[in-house]
Amino acid sequence: MTDLDFRTIGLKIKERRLSQGITQEVIANHLDVNPSHISNIENGRANPSLTALIKIANVLQCSVDCFINAEYTYAINENKEEYKLRSCTVEAPNGTFKILAKVCANKVLPQPVGPIINMFDFSISMSS
Repeated sequence: MTDLDFRTIGLKIKERRLSQGITQEVIANHLDVNPSHISNIENGRANPSLTALIKIANVLQCSVDCFINAEYTYAINENKEEYKLRSCTVEAPNGTFKILAKVCANKVLPQPVGPIINMFDFSISMSS
């Protein structure tokens, strides 16, 4: 096994943090470290422990897998789009991820689409 790519892991942490509008200081306060340590993690100059990754994931409201999923070397499953959605988004009712994964994989909307009021409060028959 090769070493983990902590630079990529750090970049994913930074991307998620920025998308959430959270500062390095906020994360540092939750980890009880200096903000420069968070900067070092994000830039691949420091390797976070598993405990630190879990704390960071909790602050950023995601799974640790959102940061490390590129490190896996085995085939995760047949439907990688559904796996990506599950690892980097909030939970949703059963079936929603299959619908979203199919839409993302095909890059087209299923027909008929119909009005969608709440992304996680709908059902579409995918009989096609």
